[in-house]
Amino acid sequence: MAQVDPELFTLQPWYHDFSSLGFDTTFLDVPLTLGERVRRAGEVVMTALERACGGARTSPVPRERARSIRDVLRRLPSYHMLNQPVKERYLLALAGQALAGLGAAPTCLELFSADGYYSCRLKTLSPGARITGVDLDPDQVRRAETIARRMGLREVSFRRENVWTFLERSGETYDLVLCAGGLYHLSDPGGLLRAVSRVARGYLVVQSVVTLETDDSGYFVQPAKGWQHGCRFTHAWLRARLETLGWRILDEARAELPGNHRAHDRGSSFFLSRALGTSGASRPS
Repeated sequence: MAQVDPELFTLQPWYHDFSSLGFDTTFLDVPLTLGERVRRAGEVVMTALERACGGARTSPVPRERARSIRDVLRRLPSYHMLNQPVKERYLLALAGQALAGLGAAPTCLELFSADGYYSCRLKTLSPGARITGVDLDPDQVRRAETIARRMGLREVSFRRENVWTFLERSGETYDLVLCAGGLYHLSDPGGLLRAVSRVARGYLVVQSVVTLETDDSGYFVQPAKGWQHGCRFTHAWLRARLETLGWRILDEARAELPGNHRAHDRGSSFFLSRALGTSGASRPS
């Protein structure tokens, strides 16, 4: 079993698995006694059965048991980490295409940067890049700053700020903007893409959860089903918004996310775009 990094352990739960960059942020190998494993596995099974029966119960879950369930769930891969291999396969490929069309020192912006995983990956793909990550969650920014420091990355910085506010105030433009995982949490994703268009002078890489229930280009619901916030749309809807805003789509892909079980949440769309009127790599055949 690999030795647990105490600094990173205190910052859990991490949104991404950084193992590919040399840091274990899953902590799935943290030892449990046999008794703990049996007891906690039973609690997870019981919770799953209760959910399958519609959550009906005659009394609330005792606080001690609720803490125990949360603890065992922290020892299991989150759905974010289950989805990570699928997402990064496409995101890194599209970002690599974009960086190949840029110089040795591009300026890059990651919106909804969370714990900074993709900002760090961009830096490994383009060592001369200057990268800014933006996220509103102070805990996520703390994780991102910690991992960048531990990796010894220079010219990688993170801002704790609302992405809308950042885009409105930004006096800088960027060669590459990465917007992954945030659009479906918004009530107006088209508005955010419009704001991005004002600061992106080169490439735009977008990823979002999309519904698999329909392929209708006009499908858009807000809030998303079962949520009190966010929205849901189709791959075709997102493609149309990008084209309407003046982006030339160079490459695109669709995938399914194994950690998401509802058809409404299971789809994932990926786009590499460049502003019309600019030169750049053509879409591969």
